[in-house]
Amino acid sequence: MSTVSARTQLLLEAPALPLLLRLSAPNLGEAAARITFLAADALFVSWLGGDALAAVGVVFPLFLMLQVATASGLGSGVSAAIGRALGAGDAGAARALAGTSAMLALSGGAATTGVLLLAGPALYTLAGLGPAAREMAVVYGAVLFGGSVFVWTMNLLANVCRGAGTMTVPATAIVVGELFHLGLSPALILGAGPLPALGMAGAALAALAAYVVGTAILLGHLLSARAVVRLEPGAVRLRRADAVAILRVGVPSALGSLLFPLTMFVMAGLVARLGDAAAAAFAAASRLELLQVPLTFAFGSSVIALIATAIAAPAHAVRYTGVNGVEMNGLSLQGLSLQGTTMGASTVAIDAIELPASLR
Repeated sequence: MSTVSARTQLLLEAPALPLLLRLSAPNLGEAAARITFLAADALFVSWLGGDALAAVGVVFPLFLMLQVATASGLGSGVSAAIGRALGAGDAGAARALAGTSAMLALSGGAATTGVLLLAGPALYTLAGLGPAAREMAVVYGAVLFGGSVFVWTMNLLANVCRGAGTMTVPATAIVVGELFHLGLSPALILGAGPLPALGMAGAALAALAAYVVGTAILLGHLLSARAVVRLEPGAVRLRRADAVAILRVGVPSALGSLLFPLTMFVMAGLVARLGDAAAAAFAAASRLELLQVPLTFAFGSSVIALIATAIAAPAHAVRYTGVNGVEMNGLSLQGLSLQGTTMGASTVAIDAIELPASLR
């Protein structure tokens, strides 16, 4: 017999707009942490000089592709599938989806590491970096993409929580992870006490630490009895039906999310042909444009959780996909319009608008 938890009942019955704002509030703290990450990472790398900034200007768009594809891309599929299962009162299906999400993260992370460790050096050369900047890019990319599994795992598990309407835990994981990034960066880049100066490798390790810490926090929650959807170690395997449920929403979303960082990579390559100094300037300036992306995700992830949960509960489906659904989507679009956001930043809201049709 299907049952609906109190948390899911809240998603179905609470007034839509106040609930959306309530769910999005923790995400705004998460957005602030993401913005800090984007700004601080460029600042820390700049301590190593213009060649280092030029190197990161080419590597970071590739890392951003990984981030958006897993967080707002495939993560949307995870969140939607979890929400739909809970809306139907099928907690067992939600737990199975969590296990499939974890396996997708492990396999996707391993594949990403393999591909980018092999193809990375050729891509950095293709981008037109000078010898010194290219060498720095190879070091930075090898360390950063060597830990791709943590990026995949953190982002997909965060969306398991979001699909259940639990926004505080992912936000906490990201904020605490960023505190580690901020604290470790100076020590690992420049050296401190017993820690040697690792330069570019230190910058990448500090950035990766945010995902390692975030993954640990999310696992601690999902493996506990407090989780609305528990991650059961024995359920971590790939189930075809669950993978299809996640990927049929997540893959189109991921492809849309990749447009902006792919454009950034191409532009960085074109600018690099003007010299490493120009590439460094572009790398620093492009971070400013990226600062708006986390703000749109703060609301978009909440919209997806609400709509997906309601669609699977027929008595409530009209409530969220009708007038109130239009109001919520209109709010997201108004925010996007006011921010003058780019294609990449608008993907989350567009996915939220298209989600009801794709889930039926």
